[in-house]
Amino acid sequence: IAQEVESVDVITVRIGRYDLPSNVIVHSVGREAGIGKIASVISFYRLLFAALRRGHIDLCFSHMNPLFVVLAGPILSTRHIRTVLWRAHRTRSIITRLAYFFSWRIFVNYGLSDSRTIVTGQMVDIDLFKSLPNEFDTKILNNIALLYNLNVRTIRRHLDVELTKSKPRII
Repeated sequence: IAQEVESVDVITVRIGRYDLPSNVIVHSVGREAGIGKIASVISFYRLLFAALRRGHIDLCFSHMNPLFVVLAGPILSTRHIRTVLWRAHRTRSIITRLAYFFSWRIFVNYGLSDSRTIVTGQMVDIDLFKSLPNEFDTKILNNIALLYNLNVRTIRRHLDVELTKSKPRII
């Protein structure tokens, strides 16, 4: 997505090594430095408000972190910023239910889709399988590749509504 948008601000729980395009800015709430949960929440809000001050945000995409959606949801919804949650677990805790409330779209790998929930199945990076021995069942690999490509297209189709703008900004 980075090459299709003006910028992407990433707020993560822990930061590791990465090699991303120059328009992607990665921020950590600081858990890798050993800060506590309350300090992490304060750091999250500091980073969120800094991203909001840098300019208009077109979309918020949360990858497997419903707590971030719950924390940002009231602020983003008052600013009419749509939130997309990608969720792969069946648990429906109070945090997850609140995240669903604040989400415009929810990508899941199970269940029935409704007007906001899109079932994508499991996303598999088929490049990880290229180095496997030849005796690996190619039928399984081909099915994984087909599933992966179909799901990438499904996600893109549902996000294209927001990505059709000229150089949108995503957090």
